[in-house]
Formats: sequence, structure tokens, C-alpha cells
Amino acid sequence: MKALIIDFIDRFGGRLAGSEAEKNAQLYLKQLLDGFCDHTDLHTFKKPIRAKFHGLKWISLLYLIALVFALYNTLIALILALITAFLFWGNFVSFRGILNPFYPKIESWNVTGTIEPKGEVRSTIAIAGHMDSTREFIWWYWFKQRGMYLNIIGGVLFFTFSLVPLLGLLFCNTSGVSGWVYNVWLFYAVLSPAILSFAFIHGKQVVPGAQDNLSGIVTAFYAVQAFSGENRLQHTRLKMISFGSEETGLSGSAAYVEAHKEELLKENMHLINLDGIMNIEEIQVLTKERMAGVQYSKSLISALTTSFKTKGVAYRENVLNIGGTDGAYFIRNGIPSTTILGLPTSRLDPTYHTRMDIPEFVDEKAMQCVKEVLIDFIQNRDMTK
Repeated sequence: MKALIIDFIDRFGGRLAGSEAEKNAQLYLKQLLDGFCDHTDLHTFKKPIRAKFHGLKWISLLYLIALVFALYNTLIALILALITAFLFWGNFVSFRGILNPFYPKIESWNVTGTIEPKGEVRSTIAIAGHMDSTREFIWWYWFKQRGMYLNIIGGVLFFTFSLVPLLGLLFCNTSGVSGWVYNVWLFYAVLSPAILSFAFIHGKQVVPGAQDNLSGIVTAFYAVQAFSGENRLQHTRLKMISFGSEETGLSGSAAYVEAHKEELLKENMHLINLDGIMNIEEIQVLTKERMAGVQYSKSLISALTTSFKTKGVAYRENVLNIGGTDGAYFIRNGIPSTTILGLPTSRLDPTYHTRMDIPEFVDEKAMQCVKEVLIDFIQNRDMTK
């Protein structure tokens, strides 16, 4: 299985969202799926894929302007600080893309391979992952876990700075903070360089993306391939979906749902998304994603975890507190879904969004075990639905 990861990286290297490398990798995957799927599809879409991260520069600038205005006009500072917090939440944290209208739309691509059942279609199961990789998060590479802490501090600053001009209005006046409130302002001013970890989060290098997320793509590929030919299911349509531009704010999955929502609901689709299947000791089934504000399908999770137990694969149910996955847009639109992760969530893995995301750090056993769990799950669903 790892050989296919190496093949993709050797052929295409890093696969930045909207790049020729991403497109060519998707076309190559489509070619591979053509070998055993009944039909395949290249879904071209346009999304403002630069908005999520480039928007952080404008949000950081607003924060700094509010910081300065707090010394001279607390009312204006309060308004700017509230706008800063709202934009940070809406554009970055919650994957709502509220700055999208201000950015040009850029082409990216999803790929789908479909295997039809032998008999009448009663439901559809989709196994998915994302093809693109990201520019390196330089603070995470240079400072490791401390780089993540810089981001956390910067996020807290964005959300809470409005308290400073509010205190100024309550205890000083509109002409600026003074007295003990000035000391609060000074505290934020001293910490404010932490927001640079957002404003300049990316380096120039595009990471190879072995675990994030070729490991998910390859696991999905082989799980779906297991039901080709004479092994096709009785009453379940099976799909593999490879999303583009996930790293830019789940753009590919958002575009996919927008284009196919009525069809997905009509065919009773259930989605299992795979992300970072690299460590056999860190296999998790997500129940919630806090930043995206979603809660995943309890019945789907229950059926999936039954297969984990049947195959004797250790796992845990978990809540994703930081980040987001492509399952979020499906569950937001009423399509039962969940995500399987295979990397730490309580600490920063050294490979995550850094140049160290190379095949050597992917445990093939993790992919093999998740594949076997998926095969068992798919077989069981086909017999009971």
C-alpha cells in the first residue's frame, strides 16, 4: 500500500490546491480507478481557495489597528476588535468562508469512482480522502509543539482583545485606556507578536503529503477495489471520492456537496472520510468537530466501531478540537458521515503540515488495518440495508 503513496509523490511531489500537480494527481487516480470502477468522474469546480489563509493577513492587520486605537479612541477600537473576532471565527475557525466573496475563484478538482451493485441499489457508501497537500506551516516545523502554542495564543488574542476597549469604555473614557486598564492593554501588546504565527504561517515549500493525506487516499482506494469484479456488493453502490483543495478550508468537499446534494440524499449516501492514516496506535473515529461545529452520525459510528471490534483493531472515539475534515460539509447537509483519523490530536505530530510528511513515517499496518475494518463494515451494511 505504501508503494502507491511513494508512486504519487515520485510522480507529482507536493500537490498544492489548484495547482497542476493536484490536477495531474487527480487525473492519475482517475486512471487507476478506471481499471476497476464502472464509471469515474472528474468534477471541476471553482472556489476562492486563497481566502482562508490569505485572509489571516487582513485579520491580523485589523487586530494591530485596534490595538493602537485602544490608546486613543476606545469606541473605534471596540468596533474593530469585534470585527476582528468575527472574521477570525467566520473565515478561519468555523470553515464558514465569510471572506470568500472578496477573493477570486480558482479551479480545483474532485475525482469519484463508482462500483454498482449486482442487484437493486438500496444505499450508497462513499469512502473518501483528500488529494491536495499544503505549504509548510513554518512555525510548526521550526518550533514543533511551541509553534502550535503560538497559534493558540494568537487565536486567544483575536477572540478576547475586545475586552480591552470595552473595559476602557466602562472605566476610562472614549479617548483611550488609562490606569489599570492600560496594564491590561500592555499585556495584549506584549503578546501581540504571536499573531504573526497566523499572518505568516506558510513557508514556500509544498509538503509531500504522505500521511496528510495520501495515506487516506490509498486506504480508500484499496478498500473500494476489494469490491470490484465478482466481489461487487449486492445492493450497495460503492464510491471512492478524492477531494481537492481540502487544505484551503474544505473547499473540495463543499463543492462536491453543493453539486450533488439532492442526488446524495436520494441515494441514501453514508460517507466515511479518511485523514492521516499513519499510526496504528492513534486510530480514532470522530464523534464531533468543535471548530466546524458538527456532530457526526451516531448510528454510522456505532456500525463502524462494531467492525473495529470484529477485526480486533484498537481505536477510540474522539472529538476533534482543532482543525476540520471533509466529513463536516456532508453532515451539515444531512448526509450521515464521520471521519477516521490515524494521527495524534492531543499533541502536534512532527510530520503534520511540515516537510517531514514523507512515506518513511507512515505505518503501512495502520492503513492495512483500517482497510480491513472498512471492508467488514461495507459487507455488513450491504447485508443489513
